[in-house]
Amino acid sequence: DACGSATVTCSQGSIQSPSTCGRSRTITWTATDGCNNTSTCSATWTWIQDTTPPVLNNCPTGSDLGCNPTVPTCANVTAPTATDACGSATVTCSQGSIQSPSTCGRSRTITWTATDGCNNTSTCSATWTWTEDTTPPVLNNCPTGSDLGCNPTVPTCANVTAPTPTDACGSATVTCSQGSVQSPS
Repeated sequence: DACGSATVTCSQGSIQSPSTCGRSRTITWTATDGCNNTSTCSATWTWIQDTTPPVLNNCPTGSDLGCNPTVPTCANVTAPTATDACGSATVTCSQGSIQSPSTCGRSRTITWTATDGCNNTSTCSATWTWTEDTTPPVLNNCPTGSDLGCNPTVPTCANVTAPTPTDACGSATVTCSQGSVQSPS
């Protein structure tokens, strides 16, 4: 003050809620000199008040994909969407490594994370399982043909002992297809 000292007082306004998540407060300073002359200045701060995580909608559910499927990845599985009461949210995807819980069994868990503008997060995950088997089964004790001589019982699927199958990834079934009787001579 040109004529002496001045005192400064501060008055903070109440916190205002101009929107669902928006907050503001104005603070005003008043300088008063010895002759009660005053001047003021004010500043207003705004912020978002958001402690609620976003919501993930339509999170995929895992399933058993059967044999030799396309392996699920972040790129080929439809991601969930996110909603947030205070604005938008970003969804990121993290795919776990492929697990091998058994010789031919495989699984993968994919996790999605939704993050809003105030860094609140929520997650959802889905696990897929499948069988990875590209090796054909083995037929053991496959009969060998032979010359049966004169007027034998004609071999058929029903009267010839079938081979037995083995498979590294489980069971295998054997089917028989008998050709027609040929007359080569």
